Amino acid sequence: MKRSRTRRLARGLALAASIASSTGSWTSRADTQASGFDGIWLGEMRTTFSSGPCGRTYRLEMTITGGAATGSASRPGERFALYGEVGEDGALSWSATSGRGSASGTGMVEGSAARGDWEDSTGTCAGTFSIERAP
Repeated sequence: MKRSRTRRLARGLALAASIASSTGSWTSRADTQASGFDGIWLGEMRTTFSSGPCGRTYRLEMTITGGAATGSASRPGERFALYGEVGEDGALSWSATSGRGSASGTGMVEGSAARGDWEDSTGTCAGTFSIERAP
């Protein structure tokens, strides 16, 4: 009797582990599926407030894949690595970092354009950004 109960328990645990691992795999695949925002996006950041050494404009280049955003914000002599995400509703949030500092932005993607606001981590610079899907 004890041996039979142990076997049933072992089979139940194996089944539970199998379901958990297959569910985890399905979730991972779903996370990387294409979103309606996938593609290359180009635009700029404009500084509208500055009490520090901020550039007036930065070129934005962003690639969105499965809701994950990567790219850069740059101007001559300065480049920031950009990472972020786009929600299913089009809510966009990103952070940009370099050896000299960091900034973050939030906005909305609507159709083939996105707009929003950004601010550096020290509060000395802020502005707006806009990007459009590349043709």
